[in-house]
Amino acid sequence: MLNKILTLMRENEGMTIHEVASKLSVSSEAALDYELGKVRPTPEIIKKYSEIFGVPVSSIMFFSKEDDDGILSTESRMFFADKMVTLVERLMQSRGHKRAHSA
Repeated sequence: MLNKILTLMRENEGMTIHEVASKLSVSSEAALDYELGKVRPTPEIIKKYSEIFGVPVSSIMFFSKEDDDGILSTESRMFFADKMVTLVERLMQSRGHKRAHSA
């Protein structure tokens, strides 16, 4: 789930994987591995994503199965996180659809 939100944040800003990798000071392959869920980003990388996209670290970490703060069960957090990702995806699709018509 974390990988999906990293991808959505990048796509929402219209950035390429290469641009994000440069800002993260990692290779494009490493940035792609984060977005594909092959590699879990370190806390330092999460902090950099936070700075790049102006999103609190806690908001990004909400989408991580491994970060259990005890308030909600992991299953509950993942349920809500999945719904939020779906909502963001739909909003982005809708926004893209509106842009295509206004151009």
